[in-house]
Amino acid sequence: MHNFEDMIEKYRRELIEISKQSSVHTGEEREDGRMTAEVLAAEAVPIPEPEEPSAVIAGRVPFADYEEFVRGNPSQGLLRVQAFTANRAFPAPGATVKVYIRLSDGERELYSGITDVDGVADNIRLPAPDGSISFNENSTIEPYAVYSLRVSKPGYSTAVFEGIPVFDSVKSIQPVELVPLSSDGSEPTQTVTQNEPMTLFGGER
Repeated sequence: MHNFEDMIEKYRRELIEISKQSSVHTGEEREDGRMTAEVLAAEAVPIPEPEEPSAVIAGRVPFADYEEFVRGNPSQGLLRVQAFTANRAFPAPGATVKVYIRLSDGERELYSGITDVDGVADNIRLPAPDGSISFNENSTIEPYAVYSLRVSKPGYSTAVFEGIPVFDSVKSIQPVELVPLSSDGSEPTQTVTQNEPMTLFGGER
């Protein structure tokens, strides 16, 4: 029994020595021979803060002016507008088509035309970002320019579309349904369609 207690005492002393030599603990021996230990703050490994992304897109910010817009969109894309009535049963010829951008200093009209006998305004050339942006999966720059469209025709409600994307060397097609005004004028004089933002790039919205 005495030998067993000696072994326990020896083991306790060895633990004390190990605690004293440890690089992550410091302590002092109490009167009863036990150790009180605490983790050294200097030895604690700090948890790194998450890195901020190089650019965060918190929302679409309009260009300050037209010159800045052109610098950011040095290439060109195409837009085709197809106007119709009665759930696409009939084309809407003679409709006025206007394409514009929203800038910090106001709207800027980039195209004005009339739909043909098929209700189409085609090959509308518009500035767009360089196509190489689309191949960079980590890009935080939208690979397309964003336009607004207004289509009007006497006797029909004016249709307005926001957020139409136009890519470099690509033709975007925007269908437009014109709704006839009622005889008493109870129909709205303008309908607005807001396209959802696209997520074809590595940034966040």
